[in-house]
Amino acid sequence: MDLPTEAQWEYAARNGGKYVLYATDDGKFEAGRNIASTEQRNKMTHAMFNYPVGKFPPTPLGLYDMAGNGVDWIQDWYSNDYYRHSPKENPVGPKDGTEKVIRGYDSGGEEYSNQTVFRQSAAPGLGKRKWVFPFYNARCVINH
Repeated sequence: MDLPTEAQWEYAARNGGKYVLYATDDGKFEAGRNIASTEQRNKMTHAMFNYPVGKFPPTPLGLYDMAGNGVDWIQDWYSNDYYRHSPKENPVGPKDGTEKVIRGYDSGGEEYSNQTVFRQSAAPGLGKRKWVFPFYNARCVINH
């Protein structure tokens, strides 16, 4: 098991590589139905960021909480311009760097930050976490 590459995460979030803007059951952002509304999130977490897994429908691939409920560490090192010169198929990110890619929702759960195209980065390790990301998910993949 390992952290997913960014390409693996995006392939899963986009339901097998389709053009899907939100990694939800129907590709739409419907607060209260397929992603937590602010009120639901506050009730479930008492104003914390992550809520119990599986409260909303899975994606067509059967994955829960790809949109909403925190962010995922990605195996790839972060580079702002990597995709300008990366391989077109299955890019694996830069060989090194100082920050790792993070995918998934941002601190407030807004529509923009839940899009499958939204990406950010942070230095790995617990010592210098940004305060807006108090919890990082550890979604893993099994390579066959």
